[in-house]
Amino acid sequence: MEYKTLESTFINPPHKIEGKTGKAMESFYELAKGRVRHFNHQQFMDWLSESLGEEKSKAFEKIPAIVFVKNEVREEDQRIEKYLTNLEIAIDTSKFNLNGKDYTDILSFVVEHEIYESWLRSKKGFLEEKEFSEESRTRAHSLALRRQFLLAEKAGKGEKMFEWFMLVAPKKEKEYMSAWENAKNKLHK
Repeated sequence: MEYKTLESTFINPPHKIEGKTGKAMESFYELAKGRVRHFNHQQFMDWLSESLGEEKSKAFEKIPAIVFVKNEVREEDQRIEKYLTNLEIAIDTSKFNLNGKDYTDILSFVVEHEIYESWLRSKKGFLEEKEFSEESRTRAHSLALRRQFLLAEKAGKGEKMFEWFMLVAPKKEKEYMSAWENAKNKLHK
């Protein structure tokens, strides 16, 4: 998919993904948490339209969050180095107040999903969207979804998370139920 790289997504200087996994992940998370933007629905659609164009952005109108992440791999001193060059997580806050019920208490788990999925992608060092295979994308999404439900379930919000998903994407009930069941099984072994 063609898109315009938004100025707000650039990280200057690029963030080097380095060190042991735990330290690198901690550093990534610290950066990513500062790259989350909360929009009302119109602002969210404007943000998407600026990047994708008005026509293509309509396909994403119903989603609650989207991430723009771009990585770069460089060869330095005979080693491959990975850098995060662009990152922005856009949240449509209108999707967290549905049918008269407030779901803002689960928003942090949605943000966690987006950060974790971005981390999985970044640690692999993919250069462009087209190089991130469909299989890799599905795997990263599934792992992030499981983590999202695990954290929500730990906080006593697993059922509310599932309820919210049934309002935003009911066609994926099986996928969400599986992630929720996985979380419950991990916690109650």
